[in-house]
Amino acid sequence: MGPESAVITAGNIRAAARQLVQDLPASDEPLYLYTDSAAELCAGILAAQLSGRMPVLLPQAGAAYCDHVGAERQLLAGNAAHAGTEIRIGASGHDATLDINPSTTATLTFFTSGSSGEAKRIEKPMHVIDAEAEFWRDWFDGAIAHVTGSVSHQHIYGLIFRVVLPVISGIPSSDRLALSWEALLAPETNGLLVVSSPAHLTRPPSARFSSQASPAWILSSGGPLPEADADTINSLFGASPLEILGSTETGGVATRQRHKDGEWWTPLPVVQTIAGSEQELLVSSPFLSDPGSVRMGDRVELSSDGRFCLAGRLDRIVKIEGKRIALPRVETILKQHAGIIDAAVVMTDHKGQSQLSAVVTLDENAKKQLGKLGRFRMARSISASLSNALEPAERPRRWRFVSDIPVNAQSKRTQSSLEALFTAPDMLELLAPDTFDVDGFTAELSFIARPDLPWFQGHFSEMPVLPGLAQVHIAVRLAEEIWAAGPASMNVNRLKFHRLVTPDENVSVKLSFRPEAKKLEFAFSHCNARVSTGLVG
Repeated sequence: MGPESAVITAGNIRAAARQLVQDLPASDEPLYLYTDSAAELCAGILAAQLSGRMPVLLPQAGAAYCDHVGAERQLLAGNAAHAGTEIRIGASGHDATLDINPSTTATLTFFTSGSSGEAKRIEKPMHVIDAEAEFWRDWFDGAIAHVTGSVSHQHIYGLIFRVVLPVISGIPSSDRLALSWEALLAPETNGLLVVSSPAHLTRPPSARFSSQASPAWILSSGGPLPEADADTINSLFGASPLEILGSTETGGVATRQRHKDGEWWTPLPVVQTIAGSEQELLVSSPFLSDPGSVRMGDRVELSSDGRFCLAGRLDRIVKIEGKRIALPRVETILKQHAGIIDAAVVMTDHKGQSQLSAVVTLDENAKKQLGKLGRFRMARSISASLSNALEPAERPRRWRFVSDIPVNAQSKRTQSSLEALFTAPDMLELLAPDTFDVDGFTAELSFIARPDLPWFQGHFSEMPVLPGLAQVHIAVRLAEEIWAAGPASMNVNRLKFHRLVTPDENVSVKLSFRPEAKKLEFAFSHCNARVSTGLVG
């Protein structure tokens, strides 16, 4: 296990765990762990077990989040900026051993967030996690020779497939996340397992992408993978992603491959699934912490052969004007509208009133129409066309058109991230352009660089300037608002700065978006003199 430049052995990890026990302050409190190294995480879990402490895996390590969940500095180990203790994997210790009582039952604590986004503690005995990893080892039946991934090992999905499965199978695994397709496919092996998520797979490489090795398997979990993206991955690599349905509480429940099963899920052989009185999915499994069944909160449609199709969440029912509204139904209707690719519907607060609000992504033709009509008229046009499918109370009152619907690290949509789209200031309103013209995927506008614009604050009080990074940010945000379009990445190419922008100057902006390549070209100017140019994506 380790990066290409170094091999990390089990002995290295045991030596690091032994050193960490010595470095930790004496305590019987839980040991909070956060690190971007899978090897360091293993060492932290072992050290916690040696110290008789409960290991807690944090999904993030921002100071505010740590304060919220009680991860005080002296209780936090890893490479977070404010961790009290560092975990150090050295080059020595290849033969290090540990004296761990085999009767000791280790339990890991995870934090998960459902649709609310609020942190929730979930405890999982290590033997349950081992049981699931052993299931997948047998399921792959020796076809895996190396594991890479774009999902964090701080969550149970990443932990099982990127850490525990390789350990019990004796196969190498990349120590850190791979953030690009080139890094994911760098290991030269015919048995490569790529552990990914919809957040990564919905941004596939271009058709011109070539790699030294094609993956044997691509996994996806955390949310539904659109069929079009599954088809794209399949055409690029000859492997349709294997989607895994499950949760931190249940572990893996079912699988599907879109080119074979469409929307239907097949339960794992060791998992029992039935529909409850409200058609909710009930799961019994050896991957549960306690015997019995767990109510997943998904409504299902069952087939005679045991497979099932998800029919929305039971907890997504709201009341508007005294009427019960099923948010999944509204989303389904929206996605049937010509031009809408995906939709998320939430309740938001506007001037003290709760309103149904829609966040949608658009196809290329609809993006052009958005640029022509603007958000207000585009929303009215869509809403009017839904009058025969949705009752008045079911029609969203507020709309946001986006390039991608935001998800968290587990590829789940949360109420808080969707709500934030309706509270963030609009770039067009902030700039208040004097001129504004859109023609297809080209836009030109001009605005006065008012001294009160937020980017002037803190940048040279005696001579404020509009920072270059702010100009890139403005260009990307404008493309999002004008066309609900975004670049494939935030890589900036051919970036040039020609002159400074100072307060009260007139600034012209020209944007050109290439939808087929997802690249955004921008040019800022002042009185026909170039200010900056660049290509994002």
